[in-house]
Amino acid sequence: MRKSSKEGDEKHQKYSLPRQEKDIERYFENQKVIGENDPDQRIVWKGERGVDWFSEDESAKVPADTMSGGEPKRPEFLKMLKEIHKGRFDILVCTELSRLSRNAVDTGKIVQLLEPQNPRKKDSLPLLQVRTLDKVFTTTPTDKFTLSLFMSVAKFENDQRGKNTASGLRRKRDDGGTPGKAPVGYMNCGEEKNSKWVKDHPENFDKCRELWDMLLTGEYEFKDIFKRRKELGIIHFWDGEMRLVSPTQIRQMFVNRYYTGKVLKGKKEDDIWQDGDHPEMVTEAEFEKAQLIQQKMGRSYCKTNRTHNIGDLIKEIATS
Repeated sequence: MRKSSKEGDEKHQKYSLPRQEKDIERYFENQKVIGENDPDQRIVWKGERGVDWFSEDESAKVPADTMSGGEPKRPEFLKMLKEIHKGRFDILVCTELSRLSRNAVDTGKIVQLLEPQNPRKKDSLPLLQVRTLDKVFTTTPTDKFTLSLFMSVAKFENDQRGKNTASGLRRKRDDGGTPGKAPVGYMNCGEEKNSKWVKDHPENFDKCRELWDMLLTGEYEFKDIFKRRKELGIIHFWDGEMRLVSPTQIRQMFVNRYYTGKVLKGKKEDDIWQDGDHPEMVTEAEFEKAQLIQQKMGRSYCKTNRTHNIGDLIKEIATS
């Protein structure tokens, strides 16, 4: 059994570990009925709970033996393979093939389990079958080919999903939309996909503007601005709950051109901004002035936007 932490709420998504466990238990119960009509296809689990069940909360997009922090990505999967190679099991059961693998390397390992480990010995198969809740794959050439094909489809779907997501985000940016979570001072609106938008937060927008005003005077240090942030009680949805924004989030706000009503077009390193469909909090001139002030303070600042006439911006700053 496998699920990925990115696959959603444990209580609601179909890949949750408790749900997979119940589905497999129900599968074994149904096998008792199947055995009455087709005893050759009936299987009976005689394993030990906690020993012959392998369960993990890991992504299967990369090979299981890929290292992360000195440890393999999917230790339970590797442990299962090791036990299979010892000849301890006849059949591998999972709810569906995507639970086993979403990458070509591990897919090859699963299919190889149905191959003779020692061609000279007739009974040298680590596995006799790989089963899902609705399919059975045996050691026949046709079944091995079909298993390989079906598992490749799982990888294809995963790759295509990632491609479609990236394409959708690009389209949203190109249309002036905000992909992802709105920054502090703004809020996401809309529930339906392709019909979401960002608007000014009814409480935080003006509070954030006050902090911009403090910075733009050039008379306040960051510690004063951070103190005022706390007094205003500026909160933002972060890490699953509403929290008081941190000084780091305020620093990020002061260098984010999004607050001029723009959205980033294309890749971040291209640094190309276009008009967005959200309201501006500061003008372009105010934003550039804020960067000059932060530069003088020795703070991180955003590079100058070369798509604007700097001379005109300086004149606008001087007269504002």
